[in-house]
Amino acid sequence: MAKRDDLFRQFGPLLIEAIVDFVLDNVNALRKEQGMPEISKDDYLDLLSNHVSELPPYDWMSGD
Repeated sequence: MAKRDDLFRQFGPLLIEAIVDFVLDNVNALRKEQGMPEISKDDYLDLLSNHVSELPPYDWMSGD
């Protein structure tokens, strides 16, 4: 797990937000092509939050 921990410590919130925005823009473009409604950013963030709550914490998050 050391590689995972080391890698994700290096990236900050701005990069994560940029990735989230990029993915949402692309998902919505694909949804539009299929005649489906867009997903709002608030709904998308709620979905992401649900998935994050299911992930195990990194070792460095325990504060030990």
